[in-house]
Amino acid sequence: MNKFAAMQAFVKVVELGSFSKAADVLGLPNPSVTRLVKSLEAHLHAKLLNRTTRHLSLTTEGNRYHTRALELLAELQEIEDTFVADRGVVKGHLRVEIPGWVAEKLLVPALPAFRSTHPNISLELRTCDSPGASLGADVDVSIRVGFIEPDALHVRKLGELDCVPVASTSYLRGRSPLGAPHELCNEAHQALATPGARATRSAPQVFLRAHEVVEVPTADGLSLDEMNSYIRAAESGLGVVVAPALLVKDRLQNGALHRLFDGWLCPPMQLQVVWKPDRHVPSKLTTFITWLEAVSRTHPAVLSA
Repeated sequence: MNKFAAMQAFVKVVELGSFSKAADVLGLPNPSVTRLVKSLEAHLHAKLLNRTTRHLSLTTEGNRYHTRALELLAELQEIEDTFVADRGVVKGHLRVEIPGWVAEKLLVPALPAFRSTHPNISLELRTCDSPGASLGADVDVSIRVGFIEPDALHVRKLGELDCVPVASTSYLRGRSPLGAPHELCNEAHQALATPGARATRSAPQVFLRAHEVVEVPTADGLSLDEMNSYIRAAESGLGVVVAPALLVKDRLQNGALHRLFDGWLCPPMQLQVVWKPDRHVPSKLTTFITWLEAVSRTHPAVLSA
């Protein structure tokens, strides 16, 4: 048995959730991929996959092996990338975790320039608005917003995003006027917690003016972990939200939402990139991070780091 080929086949089957799809990507006959995975299980004396006619899932042993296999394959790729980089060419594949709205507004519009400058670096974007404290074995780098408590991660600040409190006409109609943040504590009103890294349902909204700081409790009855749905909740009249200005700019202009509390500010949202503190940081990753910093410096919606 070719152990390396079997490992690659197993990882690809798990990634795609299908033997036939893995066979297509690997350029192998479907029976060959099946034999490789069965041979691997026989070699390890362990069942790695639960198989039904419609579904594949990892066993406990399979999950352990999959995690280590991803790490090993990534290390092998980094070794190859290092030799290529020594010849002046940066190449490789990066798996990037990013909030969907950040990808849409900041990253994707700038990608043509990156692809033109670095055609040998392929990117796989995985959208996630509320990532965990650590990076999964199948993620190389993560772009995150909000408060971060890194768990053994390297963190680099890219900048800040201005945030504003907003509400819809339907929400404001028939309720007591909102002239200052503390009035949100009135039982007739409710503020919704902003989605983001490590956000919690109980996280208060914070408002600032000169030397004043007001913290407003957020509603228990509704929490959202995706930013576009969060803003849609505001449009639907479900509460007051604090959202990145670049996402609500058009809605403020067309009257779908209204800016609240003149003279008060909200803390800006941190925009950061995080990656694992490996002893060797591959050149493809340093190249991508350097490019991210340049994009952040020149984007009009990103305040300087």
